[in-house]
Amino acid sequence: MTKLTSTLSFSSQTGSEIDLWTPAETGDWAADNATGRAYALELIGVMKANESPILLGHVAKAIGARGKHGGVEVGFFQQIAEKLLVA
Repeated sequence: MTKLTSTLSFSSQTGSEIDLWTPAETGDWAADNATGRAYALELIGVMKANESPILLGHVAKAIGARGKHGGVEVGFFQQIAEKLLVA
């Protein structure tokens, strides 16, 4: 999984530790929401290309552990939900 998650633009690695949620935030709700939506599309692409839907659970766990839920997180989950509704 390290190989897959290290390609995600919203993850970071320090040594052998990978943090799956280190989003770029601006403090501007609309911009952060758009960033979250882009992250969701990025994750969906990686999940599909590698047949690895479990990545969503790992990222969601990292988001929850961070304990902050702003525009990026709302945009991320909104995009996931919208993709599920049209599937």
